[in-house]
Amino acid sequence: MDDIPRAQTPRPADTSYANRMTTEWIPVPGGPFWMGGGPRDNENPRHEVRVRPFRLARTQVTREDYQRFLDA
Repeated sequence: MDDIPRAQTPRPADTSYANRMTTEWIPVPGGPFWMGGGPRDNENPRHEVRVRPFRLARTQVTREDYQRFLDA
């Protein structure tokens, strides 16, 4: 069994770029909504979906923002 590779302990993510981000987040309350029931076959049947609360950035992420995140 010594020839089985052992899982490596993951290193903590570098959050330095994330800590410098100044994105404004807007809270979106969770709740139910109706999904489906449209004119296309893949939209049926209409059914109720519940989502948990989440946050949404006030502005869109630009390609430059995303590239800086990837490079961090």
